[in-house]
Amino acid sequence: MKSLSRFFSILLAFLLGLLMFGCGGTTTEITTSPIEEESIVGEYMIDITDLGMPLIFYLKIDADDNFYLSPDRTYVTDKGHGTVGSSGNTYMLIYSDSTAETPKTSTFEIEEGNLQFQTALPYGSSNLPASKEDETDPSIIYYLVGKVLVYEDYFGEYAGSHTVSAMGSDVVYDYTLKFGVGREFSFVSNFVMGAEAYQYEETGYYDIEDNVVTLYLESETVIGSFDEESLLIPVKASEMGSREERTLQLAVTAACASTFYGHLDKDNDVSAVLILDKFGGYSFTSDDGSFVLTESGSFTFDNGALVFSPEGDEDSYTGTLANYVLTASFVTDSTSGKREEITFYCKTIQGEFTGTTTDEAENEYQASLVLNSDATFTLLVKKGEETIIDQSGTFSVRKFMFVQLILTCEDETVYEMVISEVGLNVNFTLADESEIGFSLKKE
Repeated sequence: MKSLSRFFSILLAFLLGLLMFGCGGTTTEITTSPIEEESIVGEYMIDITDLGMPLIFYLKIDADDNFYLSPDRTYVTDKGHGTVGSSGNTYMLIYSDSTAETPKTSTFEIEEGNLQFQTALPYGSSNLPASKEDETDPSIIYYLVGKVLVYEDYFGEYAGSHTVSAMGSDVVYDYTLKFGVGREFSFVSNFVMGAEAYQYEETGYYDIEDNVVTLYLESETVIGSFDEESLLIPVKASEMGSREERTLQLAVTAACASTFYGHLDKDNDVSAVLILDKFGGYSFTSDDGSFVLTESGSFTFDNGALVFSPEGDEDSYTGTLANYVLTASFVTDSTSGKREEITFYCKTIQGEFTGTTTDEAENEYQASLVLNSDATFTLLVKKGEETIIDQSGTFSVRKFMFVQLILTCEDETVYEMVISEVGLNVNFTLADESEIGFSLKKE
């Protein structure tokens, strides 16, 4: 880290002194270089979904202590740039348009290679808070973090399973190990024992060198190795289980693996279900009330393009997948044997979504939204026993900065909501022009 100019050194010392005083500290001595300096050169992903906006952007710090903020990794769009300074173990982003009269800065510390922001981060015209309380549970605090982008060649999901005989029956353990940004990993094992479903989880940080991976858990360190598309690593599949070496395979289609629901409006309405698994396999089922047809095979997925190769068929068939909507052709009529195009919707935007919220007067509101496979919906919002909104219509999906679900009601009223993997975020305008916000989730 190169030395700061005299002005920025004074500014940094002054601001850091204020931070220490505000935290109840009494020591105000400032050092201008850390005792053991870590390299912060690299790229970082910043996800502010939990801070109130479903947005991801990027921060790059180069070897000359310059930083750049941008909505993508080309850094063509400038959302802020400047230089980086340090004092002790605290770093400061000093923006190019910062002045003595109007300082524009943001401070952070390094934890596990990630940037933990201590003060607000200017991004474009916004000033993003360093932390925020959960709207429904104040005991939960979300923090602004720049997660380091390293080991990207290994990003993804590795999956495996094994069976153990217990209490006179076989218990099947299905588990996945995910490597992602911020050197963070997550391990999830699912199994059923005695007709009851269980889940065991582990999280921590990881390092990879020469195809050897080291997992750092809270109480132990686990070492495994990569071999082409597989991972050999000791696995603990349950709370009471012992750690044993297992082989996990790269889930090559994990990014699109899900269940999709479709509908064809014909003489006999056809309902369709398409399941894409994590290893490039698929199964399709259609039901018109009289006949059930099935198809299975393998598929590939590349940049939104799907190619289906049915078992026993030399031909392949294409489809598309983007923003939770999949379009592909399948046989739904055994008499004609003709493929017909079907629009499918991911389970993320299918089914019933509910939520509750309160306004400033502590009035409670309940909302229920049902999304169907034929792209129709019903929406009900109540204030206590009073119905505030009762609508039905059709929905569509679009992407503008983030993916949105658009509800178009029969009376032409339009509602827009943001889609996330955990639910739907929406604000409704009431008759008195006030707004109420919901996070709608499936049970």
